[in-house]
Amino acid sequence: MQMLALITRAPFWVWPLFFILLFFGLKARKVRVVHVAILYALPLLGILSLRSVAQLAPPAMVWGLFALGYLAGGTGGFRFQKKIVLARQGVWVRLAGEWLTLAMLMVIFWMNYVGGIMAVVAPATSGALGFQAVFGVGMAAAAGIILGRAVRVFCAGGAVVVAENHI
Repeated sequence: MQMLALITRAPFWVWPLFFILLFFGLKARKVRVVHVAILYALPLLGILSLRSVAQLAPPAMVWGLFALGYLAGGTGGFRFQKKIVLARQGVWVRLAGEWLTLAMLMVIFWMNYVGGIMAVVAPATSGALGFQAVFGVGMAAAAGIILGRAVRVFCAGGAVVVAENHI
């Protein structure tokens, strides 16, 4: 019965957001053409990461780990996107199908959800340095990976960029 309460007591906007993220994540499994504005907007999910970590009132060390996680995620995401960003022409980008987008959107959503639950159900645990460090690095790395794609697309500029063996 308590498990059901975790689902039913969530704010109204949580479940529509979940289904929107799930929809876009599942759509990312197929080759698609996307407007750059969408790719530039997705890193705004990083604001959710910042907000979630800030709610834990972490010490400066956790913020340092958050920054390192964000940098590592962004770097890894940028490198991985070389295989995903197939071509760019003007404001349109052709992307390969992949599971990483779905995984990162779900990591960000579920970590936010679990972080909120932990703050209410187990405040001592959510206040522990170990939890905050793992939470902060996980959130930052996932958000950084999404930022990596936006940076890869931005660096491609308006010129046509073609990955190996595509188009």
